[in-house]
Amino acid sequence: MQIRLLRCFEAVARLGSLAAASAELHVTQPALSRQLKDLERTTGFALFDRGGYRLTLTRAGRDFLPHSRKVLLAAAQLDEIVRTQGASPESQLVIACPSETARHIIAPLIAAGQIATARIVTAPADEVLRLLHSGECDIAIGTGVPPHTLAHEVVGTIPITVQYRAEDAAWVEAKARSNLAGENAEMALPGATAGVTLDVKSLADVDVIEVAHYRGVRRTVDDACTAAGTVIKRARAFTLPEVAQAFTSQHGGLCLMSGEPALFELRSMPVSWGGRVLRLPLHAVWSPDSALAPQIRHVVTQISTSVNLDPPEAAWQAPRPE
Repeated sequence: MQIRLLRCFEAVARLGSLAAASAELHVTQPALSRQLKDLERTTGFALFDRGGYRLTLTRAGRDFLPHSRKVLLAAAQLDEIVRTQGASPESQLVIACPSETARHIIAPLIAAGQIATARIVTAPADEVLRLLHSGECDIAIGTGVPPHTLAHEVVGTIPITVQYRAEDAAWVEAKARSNLAGENAEMALPGATAGVTLDVKSLADVDVIEVAHYRGVRRTVDDACTAAGTVIKRARAFTLPEVAQAFTSQHGGLCLMSGEPALFELRSMPVSWGGRVLRLPLHAVWSPDSALAPQIRHVVTQISTSVNLDPPEAAWQAPRPE
């Protein structure tokens, strides 16, 4: 069974007409119709009901479609493997990172030509190390602390922020101003900021919306709350950050984020403890025995230049108990 025939079938099934599919595939309608009939002869059953103005899938066609798409996806992946074998070693690297890191840090660097096009595998920040251990990636980027047996570098830090609705801005900004007024003495702390921030103590006063797999955010906020002698008022947790933001836009509260752009007309403000913004270190981790170690080090160096990352020394650390 030829991949070309499956590609024609999938396009007609998705677009619903020979005209639209022929335009997408750059073939004439008669040629496309012949290829569909060739595929039906090969399978031994009709794939489309041709009785109306619009082609509709038969029961057999509906059953056949998902399997065709799996074959087409596998063929595309095989083509990519063949294509990259002749490319530069750096472009063959596989980077595992959270989807937010891929969108806001890795993708802009690829677009700017600072990183050769690489394969990106997305996973929660605390789970990328598992992909590295299993050999599914060459570089793991996340907030989990790597074991000493692996090579690693802190490429930067990400601020923890709260996002909130415009109608809640008066309360949030009043809290931030009161925090700022009481922090004059604390501004001498290393890493303290003179900007407007929301102190972690305020997270006890209003419902907090979280992203379930942001374990590094949760761990750092909990440590800061413990240091401040308060407890966060947790309300809901969602799998996707965009859904957490959407819920906040409708129901209010404070949505804990790790530097993502505010969506749905939400506003954003950094979270702080003692005037110091809570920032998560972002670790790039790889095997010291990798044959591509020089290429990996170059990519890691380029990642550390991202304008969307704060410097490594800005990472927040919980105060040691006296």
